[in-house]
Amino acid sequence: MKAIIAEIAVMLVAFTRLAGAQELTSTGMLATGTMSRSKIVADDFQLGDLMYVKVRQPAGIGDIYVSVHLYYSDDTQGDNSQDAFVPVRPSNDALGEAYTSAHDGGVRDFVKFSATNESTIRHVSLFIPYKAASLPLGRQFRRRYAIILWDRTNTRVSTKWLKPELVEANPDASGTVIITTVSFSAPCALPESGPLVPTPQSTDHGKLQFFNSSSGDWICPVAN
Repeated sequence: MKAIIAEIAVMLVAFTRLAGAQELTSTGMLATGTMSRSKIVADDFQLGDLMYVKVRQPAGIGDIYVSVHLYYSDDTQGDNSQDAFVPVRPSNDALGEAYTSAHDGGVRDFVKFSATNESTIRHVSLFIPYKAASLPLGRQFRRRYAIILWDRTNTRVSTKWLKPELVEANPDASGTVIITTVSFSAPCALPESGPLVPTPQSTDHGKLQFFNSSSGDWICPVAN
């Protein structure tokens, strides 16, 4: 009987932690090729990917962290397993160092929110400068982002993988890296029933894409 009671207690503790954990909510957004200020100095502006998400922070769980991590795969044929993707390594300079993850050594950005006494929705913007990343240049690869939530002890609470995309990165005449979206390598979620239409190729800066924070699916259509 004591063993059964102890097992039930463990299950209740686990359920309470799960129910009270921070979580992504609603729709997120990824803007490709956006100019923003970097982490290193006040007047350093960089071109990169800007991500917006909403996070629910319950009352009484302490500080939380939200991070976004950039991964890639040279397999362009559609292996969507997590093992097929590796972290994009940071550039070998001060900018790359500022965006280096202590957990996997790849490129990441993060924010911290202090503890709150009431349940709060946090609006989060995260930025990955292209110059902070050692992106594969001159060939197609699949870009994939992971959004990770951490608790006050810097322990991973959850990871949401976005669906990968087939892209190509090339420097322009000034050396600025331009990301070209070739197509989605996985179907995106359509707002209504209808045939799946590949995403048109786009070299425009500021390409906006929306995604379902629960599933990681892209929401069609994209906006330029």
